[in-house]
Parts: sequence; C-alpha cells; structure tokens
Amino acid sequence: MVSSIASTAIPGSNAATTTSLANNPNGAATSGVAQVAPSVGSDFAVTITLSPNAQRLQTATNNLTALENGGTNLAGVWNQDYQQAGSLGIDQEPEADAEIAALPASDPAHIAQATAAQAFVKANIAAAGTANAGNPVSVPNPFAGASTQTLAAIISDKSGLYTAYEKSAATYEYQNQQNAWVNQYGPGNPANDNASGKAAYYSQAISVYNALPSLIQASYPANYVQSLTPLQQFYASGKDDNDLPSIFGHSSSPQETALILLQGITKTTTSDKSGAPSS
Repeated sequence: MVSSIASTAIPGSNAATTTSLANNPNGAATSGVAQVAPSVGSDFAVTITLSPNAQRLQTATNNLTALENGGTNLAGVWNQDYQQAGSLGIDQEPEADAEIAALPASDPAHIAQATAAQAFVKANIAAAGTANAGNPVSVPNPFAGASTQTLAAIISDKSGLYTAYEKSAATYEYQNQQNAWVNQYGPGNPANDNASGKAAYYSQAISVYNALPSLIQASYPANYVQSLTPLQQFYASGKDDNDLPSIFGHSSSPQETALILLQGITKTTTSDKSGAPSS
C-alpha cells in the first residue's frame, strides 16, 4: 500500500443517475431502471436507466448496508477485508490477471473499469522497492475521488462484483484520502504545532470519523470522539499546554487515542508490493 475524503462517478456510471437513485428509495436498482417520483404539480415521472457499473455499485452499497445492519464483529470484518484487498502483490498478479480475462465481453464498462484498476495497481507494484516507491504513479486510479462509502462497498464486497485489482485500487484511494487530511492537519506540518492548529486537527479527525461508514467506524476505539472532543475544545479556547498528551509531541504522558489511530491509518500494509518479504 502507499504510505504517504469527495464523491465522483465511477467510470462507466452516470453521476446523475446514481444521485437520483440514492434519493429515491423506490428506484429499481436490480432492473437497472430508476423511477423518479414526479415533483409537486408535475404530471409525469422521469425514468433513468442505470449503467452496468452504477448498478454494480448500487448492489455493493446495498450489501454493505445489510452487513452493517446485521453483521457481528464489524471491526474484525473491516480490518480483514481491508488487509486482504490491499495485499495484492506481484505473486498474486497471475490469478488477478485471470480474473480480468474472465470478465464477460457483454459488460465492456466493467472490463474498462477493471482494466484501469489493473494498470494502476501494476504500476504501483512495479514502483515498490524502487526510488519511486511511495510516490504517485502516472497511471490514474479509476476510483480517485470516490466517496468513502463507495470505497468501503468495493473493498468489503464478497459477492464477486469486483475483481481483485478493483478492490486493491480502492484500498490505495482510501489510504490516499486518509493520508491527505493527516498531512494537511497533522503534526507532519510544523505550522500546525500551535493551539489553533491542534484544535483544527482534532476537529478534522472528528469530522472524518463522523463521515465514515459504520463498518469502518467499528474499527476505531469505542471512545474515539469522547476522547478527542475535550482536546479539541481545550485548544480551541486558545490554550496550548505542552503537558497535555498530544500527537504533536512535548509530552511524556502515555499515547492517547488520536496518536494510536494516526499511526494506524498512515501505516503501510504488511505485504511488500514487489513480492519481497517485508522487513
């Protein structure tokens, strides 16, 4: 995985279609046709046909919701799904390539999306262990900018809707989005090492958490928000007591929840993408 969050349409999907269906509980995702109810004063309804990729994503999202509502040990489920999706390395390429080759010709949109994911992941695998490791590759990720909900639905899919390359590409994007806000608000930027910067970091951490699907929230400490809120309020008041436990340093106190989580979301996966054992 790379080590260094927004919603866009997945290639082959129709952004307006997806939005309309999400706002219309009566939409028939399984048939690929959404019936949008007429507005007040209107005498007709609008029929929108979903693309295959939009239907696939809608099904995966419904599956994720069902898992969140009825699953047990969700923290373990997410950690396992994320680790498995992100562990695709050079040794797994032949099997993953076979998945792409087996996609039905009758679904060219899926082939295009999966092939784009294949190219992106292969570029990252090739870069691993080189001077370019950890740097963005020139090949685009088909899931760049996708919402966390979309990424979680793809990563945790167990029904065969997505290939290994697509699931791996989704983990790259999820990690990239997590790294982006940490790099902007976290202690890696010296400009944040002050009361206002720390208040902004804790505020952003809480906002990011609140926007996560419940499957991912389950992998966070149970008291995550409760432990961060007093710190956010303390620094927002203009105080900057270096004796308080802080991810920004200056303290000999035990690590607190935010630091533990920070280390977790910015760590690389245990597998080496080049296929070599990790040190």
